[in-house]
Amino acid sequence: MNTFYRRLSFNGKALSGAGKIVKSNLAVSLLPKNRAVCLPEPYTFAERHVSSAYKKNDEFAIFLAKLLRKEIDSLTKAGFKLIQLIAPSIAYNINKVDLDLVYDALNIVTKNLKAKTILHFYFGDVSKKIGKLLDLPVSGLGFDTTSTPISSIKKHSFSGKALAVGLVNSYNTKIENKKKCISEMNQILSKTKPEEAFVTTNFDLEYIPKEFARKKILILGQIASGVRNV
Repeated sequence: MNTFYRRLSFNGKALSGAGKIVKSNLAVSLLPKNRAVCLPEPYTFAERHVSSAYKKNDEFAIFLAKLLRKEIDSLTKAGFKLIQLIAPSIAYNINKVDLDLVYDALNIVTKNLKAKTILHFYFGDVSKKIGKLLDLPVSGLGFDTTSTPISSIKKHSFSGKALAVGLVNSYNTKIENKKKCISEMNQILSKTKPEEAFVTTNFDLEYIPKEFARKKILILGQIASGVRNV
């Protein structure tokens, strides 16, 4: 799948204005009490954008981690309880990525944070690194099951961690079989035994027609209602 986005250019090192950007673009008063938001994690953010002030990607990632933390602190004060940190660049570059850098950047974002954080992987198979990814300082991990096989997820214990399973496919308009997905999710949970579980889409729904996106959201709710402990 080809996706397009605006490439941001950061021209300084100041964090002025940070903490207001995301919230100012949300109609917070219209959202439910159990609020969640989706943001890029620092490594992906640094990989996808540019900076004239930071020539080294690791320094840029740490700068962006500090910026994201200010944004997330503002969001948690506004009642957001779940932060989904999307990590396509980690998944795509899983055999090359500096996981020590990822750890340090995420630690800035999540240390002493009151909200839960789910690091969600898509655009790449991370099955061989799940053990190491479980050590990252986040509340839990999420997976695109069209890229990372379910069989590989089942091999790991998620004790003390949350697990988000992307069973609803956002890459096409085919509507999932509810009973099959419920059965699959129950099997995953019986093997992995996470502290908390979520059933999700594997990727954003914005790239399929609205009619089908609505149907997939509906089936997502039906699957979640039928799964034990979700």
